[in-house]
Amino acid sequence: MILPRSRPWMALLALLAGLALGIQAATAGPLVVDGTFRLRGRQRSLDAEIRARLAADTRFAALYREIGRPRPTLQVGTSLNFLVFNFATNQYEPRSATLKVSGSSCHLFVADDSAGLLGPDPAGTIDQIRRNFDEKVFPTITDWFGTVVIPTMFGLPDGKVYVLLADIRDGLDTGYVAGYFDSRDLDGDNNRKPVFFMDLNPGRPGDPADKNNDFYKTLAHEFQHMINYSRHLALGAPQEDRWVEEGLSGFAEYLYTAQVGNGGAGLPPSPHLSRFLENPDINLTHNSDNEWFQTDTLFRHYGASFLYLYYLQEKYGGTTDAERKTFVRQVVNNRSVGTTGLNEILATKNGTSFEASLRNWFIANHLNDASLNNGLWGYLDKSARLGAEAAGLPVRGTQLAFSATGLSFLGGEGEILPNAARYIDLAGTGKIALSFKGSPSAFTPFVVTVDRASPPVALIEDVTIHPDTGSVTIDLDLDALGRAVLVPAVATTVTNLSTRFFYQYAARAANLVLYPIPNPAFTKDFLIVVKSLAGPLTDTPRVQVIFNNLSTTPAPEMKPTDASRTLFVGNYHIPPGSGEGVVTAAIGPDTSSFAFYHSELAANVVTRLQVREAQFSISSRVEGDHASLFETALSDVPPGLRVLSKPFYTVFNSQNALEARLQFAGTALPVDREAQLGLWAGPTGERSWSKVSRNERGVFGAITGEGAYVLVADTTPPRIHDLHIDDGDGRPTLSARVADDGSGLDRDSLRVEVNGVAVPFSLDPVSGQVTADLSRLPQGNHRFSLEVTDRAGNPTHAALQQTLTGPLRVVQATAWPNPARGFSNLAVILEGNGADDPTLEVEARVFDAAGQKVTTLALSYKSNHTFAARWDCRNEAGRAVANGVYPFRIVIRRGGETLKANGTLAILR
Repeated sequence: MILPRSRPWMALLALLAGLALGIQAATAGPLVVDGTFRLRGRQRSLDAEIRARLAADTRFAALYREIGRPRPTLQVGTSLNFLVFNFATNQYEPRSATLKVSGSSCHLFVADDSAGLLGPDPAGTIDQIRRNFDEKVFPTITDWFGTVVIPTMFGLPDGKVYVLLADIRDGLDTGYVAGYFDSRDLDGDNNRKPVFFMDLNPGRPGDPADKNNDFYKTLAHEFQHMINYSRHLALGAPQEDRWVEEGLSGFAEYLYTAQVGNGGAGLPPSPHLSRFLENPDINLTHNSDNEWFQTDTLFRHYGASFLYLYYLQEKYGGTTDAERKTFVRQVVNNRSVGTTGLNEILATKNGTSFEASLRNWFIANHLNDASLNNGLWGYLDKSARLGAEAAGLPVRGTQLAFSATGLSFLGGEGEILPNAARYIDLAGTGKIALSFKGSPSAFTPFVVTVDRASPPVALIEDVTIHPDTGSVTIDLDLDALGRAVLVPAVATTVTNLSTRFFYQYAARAANLVLYPIPNPAFTKDFLIVVKSLAGPLTDTPRVQVIFNNLSTTPAPEMKPTDASRTLFVGNYHIPPGSGEGVVTAAIGPDTSSFAFYHSELAANVVTRLQVREAQFSISSRVEGDHASLFETALSDVPPGLRVLSKPFYTVFNSQNALEARLQFAGTALPVDREAQLGLWAGPTGERSWSKVSRNERGVFGAITGEGAYVLVADTTPPRIHDLHIDDGDGRPTLSARVADDGSGLDRDSLRVEVNGVAVPFSLDPVSGQVTADLSRLPQGNHRFSLEVTDRAGNPTHAALQQTLTGPLRVVQATAWPNPARGFSNLAVILEGNGADDPTLEVEARVFDAAGQKVTTLALSYKSNHTFAARWDCRNEAGRAVANGVYPFRIVIRRGGETLKANGTLAILR
């Protein structure tokens, strides 16, 4: 009896195929679909369907009993029936299969109806599968996850797993079920043996030496599912949470691919990991089918689960492979599942917890600096171990810069899912009070700080929201911090939450801001600026200047700039000599200060001015020149740059300078390459970013003019927005917008390729719009790519593949009826770019046998790329033409291009 199809199930399968659900999305060919968890989730309903079928269909009942009957021995050539799920009809089908080979760990069967799908060398293919499973898949996966526990009541002859090669019938057009493990084979009366079902149509075993081979990655992925389910079944424990088990199966793929060439480097599930890193806004611990099968979360759930389990084994598993294997097997063998199981295991790792590991994982994904917090805040050797799929590490955050001058605002709002992360990077100068508002019963926000010490001290500051007000305030000194990140997290052990939680944050500066403004005309004078951020001041600020340990008397006179009495300015003239000074301002209990160093220069001698961690080296060709170095609160750093120092202001005569450079002490800098370090000099065009070098004392860079300088790092590549083909005017154009909010684009690095060959393009330097004319490309499928780096050498790349219709061309010039009697339709059929453009200028010129023009007709667009006009067989004077043969020429004009096509019409009345 055939049960009716389940339309929702078919629709879901079609969705999965279109989205490339599962183990590995193929980069070419049909898309891979994984049915394992969908079958497991329907176990109860499938049990009910089987019971109904057994009661109504005696033939099926007999086959069902035969399939479950123990076989004490197996030998090559043995024929068995298997229950194979048909994803097209949504029911199980008995299919006979023959044992082709037995290996040390597997019995390999081929469905009798699929034997012809093994190619020209079926015996060689079968032995290749057996050898790869025995030598790579089985030992690798069991070493990390344990062995399959087979119920003894099955009475199987040995502990080997079964691999059935068959055409898995799925009814899909755009994808295919590559393989699956059915939990009912171990927990029920189905096949009563541990079976993998592996597809042969369109699936192919392929080359086992290919790291991207979907067949063997599917085997590794499904083998972990089988081991995990069997061990929980043997323990009498519930099945593992989906998010954990899929993370482990993704890790199984990674471990298997590490055994295939390329120096032992594994491949993360692709494109799952990269999709998650592009948009990590998902609930890590969600398990529902609806959540996992949604269009916008599908890949990202697999990617998130893989990366979290990968992180756990790297950071909490131990320092050796043996320790990490023990840790992973603890996860698999734990009677408790999901967050409860992980809490139990992590409690043995220095008393940590799931929520603590989650917070460290959040930070590692954003900072990716393994030198911080005992290695917990970054991945070891990310590029080598995780490859191109991890190019999105570190995950970008919202980057906000705060100016202590009160000229900027830092604040915002957003929504967050449970067990997901957002990052708000706080940069700038001065002391701030950061306020956060959110539900006190849900939010577990925290602030990550990394100071400027060498080596830096990294801390997590828990943020406890007041239960009555729903808010909290945190004090931060941005001047003392190299990095400050607000993470508005909702870390929880409760699973399957889809609620989004709303939050707000804002920062206000300290009441008093103090900074210098050097006098551009007089190098020994500077303005002292005091700004109140607490409203008008009744009393004038008190300012004290100490230079070379002597207090300046009288003190600089401070005057308000207007009636608001919030901004006060005073002038200071530096006394004769060289030395260090400190300026301090006070308003009531609030104080602020900055340091400076002034030097009188000797000709052709290098003089060094030191203020805190910055040293300004200057050599002048003129005796008696002056130079100064100031601490300042004024900086204008783009959000894409990470600030590594306070801003410092240099004053010197650049026309007289033989050498001028700024050096910052310290060698522990959070970059992968020296090229990612630079000096930022404000929005001054090409001079805004300049490269630095390292020596034993720190980093230094040449400066060419006076101004404010900040040591920064740019570790974020440029962004390519909306790469697409624009065919609006019938002329295909590759279009994209490139942008960089850090060191700036390196325009010379921009490259546009079609099928691997560079093509001309244009760049609008203001908007960043990149366009390339594709109208000359031939008809067919083409691969387009755009790559660019920033001035710090961070590369980015985007690609797309699309079929183009090719240049405008004539398919046929025709006339009907032909021969004509009283009229004829002259037409041209076009194809290519603009073939359906009704604004094309198309005309037909009709000639007689002597070559004299008879008439000219304007053709208009009809349909299906066809332009036509009706001719009444009369000349331009309106007289009917004689019988005969009349050649005609059709001319198509578009812009400066002209196409021509010829035809012949006979008139016979």
